[in-house]
Amino acid sequence: MSHNKITVDNQAPNSTGDVPVNVSSYITESSPATDQVIKYDGANWINASSPSAIGLNLTAGWFHRSGSYSNGTYYYRVGDYHINRKNVSTANVYTDGASLPTATSSNTPLTSTNSSWFESIRLNDAGTYLCMYSLNCPDGTSLEYRWEDHNSNAFSAKVKVHSNNNAWGPICTGIVTTVSTNQRVRVVCQAYSGNVQITEYEEAYNSSMTIIKLL
Repeated sequence: MSHNKITVDNQAPNSTGDVPVNVSSYITESSPATDQVIKYDGANWINASSPSAIGLNLTAGWFHRSGSYSNGTYYYRVGDYHINRKNVSTANVYTDGASLPTATSSNTPLTSTNSSWFESIRLNDAGTYLCMYSLNCPDGTSLEYRWEDHNSNAFSAKVKVHSNNNAWGPICTGIVTTVSTNQRVRVVCQAYSGNVQITEYEEAYNSSMTIIKLL
């Protein structure tokens, strides 16, 4: 007389009391292929492709590489977009799924459009992005900045940078989700003290911009 009547998926225990469990007993498809996994579809366990790894995609980047330039007498005021030179002869620029719109007089301290400078970052695709910008204050006393989205909504804390002898600056960081294509993000002046000019090349050596697509 057997003392063990337990079965699993109609499999009876063997002589040692173990129940042999085969993966094929629980999936509705056969012949699993390389790199497939067992996935529950809400009703059954099935063979399915392994989910893709979540990647971090560099969307845009900038830093000043070499050379000098004159920054003129253009002073930041509240609401001005932070600008830097994108001239490829002096800067390393990376754009993959983004572009760097030209600086204009309507959004920046400049008095005319200047294609050697960029005022924002245009994100080609909807998604969630990590945005980072190291900022500077070449003269005057101080500037405050924060990231704003296409609709002028803030998506970062404010950072404050003091005139710092070309040595350092804060990193303004935020995460934004865009819901349509060709959305712009930018770093915008929130407050200032003294007359602070647009970036000089000395400060540009200590500045960078990086945007990474998360989702």
